[in-house]
Amino acid sequence: MASNSQYALAMGSSRGLGRRLALALADRRCTVAIHYLKRQDAAEQVLAEVRERGADGFIVSGDMTQSDDIRHIIECIRAKFDSLDILLSNARPEFSEFYRSPLEMTGRSWDVAMDS
Repeated sequence: MASNSQYALAMGSSRGLGRRLALALADRRCTVAIHYLKRQDAAEQVLAEVRERGADGFIVSGDMTQSDDIRHIIECIRAKFDSLDILLSNARPEFSEFYRSPLEMTGRSWDVAMDS
């Protein structure tokens, strides 16, 4: 995918704010890695929209709370891009998976909330 484009990783970009940010990068002709965790079909749709805007990219999946998944994402970026110029950190678990009232939080739910 070598070009004069800037290269971007838009984490959590299969929907919502992340999707809008990925499309804004495409409008600026960035080459965008579309990250998702569970919704591959949504990520593929975002990539199609990126391409409709005259930009390019690819999709990559991984859980941003798992170090092995993060390493996999980085390896994919290195294999596809000459560099990484822009990192949009927008990924987080589903709200219901990490949010608890303070008196109901476990150590794990606290870690996930803080890490996201």
